[in-house]
Amino acid sequence: MNLRLCNYVPSSPYEDEFFSKENIKRVSTPNTRPDATGLRETVINNGPCPTKNHTKFDFIFQLVRMGYIVILGLFPFALTGLDFRIALLISLPIIAFGISKPVRWLASTHNERTLLRKAWANSWLDFYPVLVGNFHHFDTKEEKNPIGDDRYYFHHSRIMVFFPNGSTEVLPELATVKALDYPPEAMRSDGTAIAETPDDLRVSATENNGWLLLSVLAGDPISEGTLDIGLDEHQVEAALAQVEREWVPDFLN
Repeated sequence: MNLRLCNYVPSSPYEDEFFSKENIKRVSTPNTRPDATGLRETVINNGPCPTKNHTKFDFIFQLVRMGYIVILGLFPFALTGLDFRIALLISLPIIAFGISKPVRWLASTHNERTLLRKAWANSWLDFYPVLVGNFHHFDTKEEKNPIGDDRYYFHHSRIMVFFPNGSTEVLPELATVKALDYPPEAMRSDGTAIAETPDDLRVSATENNGWLLLSVLAGDPISEGTLDIGLDEHQVEAALAQVEREWVPDFLN
C-alpha cells in the first residue's frame, strides 16, 4: 500500500452526537440497506469490533485518580483541632469531584462501546477514506495527575473525504488533533505538516498529514461521522489498499 497513514487521530465536532443514546437505539436493529462498496466488509474481515481505543489501563488510571482525590478529600479529618462539621464541608466537595469524573467517564465509555458493538453487528457503519490536512496549533493545556503532569497540545485540521466515484468533499467543520507532551516544534521536526496561521490550513495531495478512515452511521451526512472509533492499523491499511485499487486512481496517480 502506497497511502501514508496519519500518525494522529483527530476528533470530530459531532463525536458526542455520534455516540448518543438516540443513535444506540437506531443501530439496535439490522440495517436493511448496508454499504454496497465492500469497504465495510474489508474492515470487518481484517480485525475485531473497535472499542475506541479504551484499555484496561484507562480504567485503572481512572480508579487511581479517583482514589488520589478521595484521599485528599479525607485529609481535613486528619487535622487535629478541626471541627468535624467544617472538615465535612471541606471534604464533601473534593470527594464528590473525585468520584464524579470517573463515573462520567465510565458512562461515556459504556455508550461508546454499546453503539460500536451494535452498529458493527447490524451493518450500520459506513467507511470513507479521508486525507488529513496540515495542523495549526491553537491551544495548550496542562493537566495534573497523581502520577505526573501532562501537557496537551491542540491543533486544528481540515479533512477531505473521498467517495467511490472519485469525487471529494472537504468537511465544513475543523477537526481537532490532541497531542500529549509533543509540542509543534517536535511535530514539525518529524515531518508533520504545520500551518503557521489558521488561514494557512490546507488539505491537498501535496499538503497533508496522511490518510485515515471516517466512520459514518448509514443514512447520516458524512459531516456527522467520526475519525476515532478505535480501528486498528491493519483494518485501516486493508481498507485504504482497496481504495487505492478501486476508488480514486486519478487523484493518487
